[in-house]
Amino acid sequence: MIDENRAQAYLQLIYTLLNFPNGEDSQILMDNLELLDLRFLQACEIIAATLEEDGEQDQANYLRNIASHIGEFIK
Repeated sequence: MIDENRAQAYLQLIYTLLNFPNGEDSQILMDNLELLDLRFLQACEIIAATLEEDGEQDQANYLRNIASHIGEFIK
């Protein structure tokens, strides 16, 4: 089980990624390297699935794309 603070940090990072213009995502991720782990990827998928259910396909795809790239580096 992840602690509440870390879960909040994951959600905040995901929110930041979804609400900043493309091109800034690399810097945002670099500034938050300590959060990039398998649990972050799981959080991305949960949020992406929720976005998809809400009809936000573009944001869901964007989040899954970011998670896919991060996954290449942390496995």
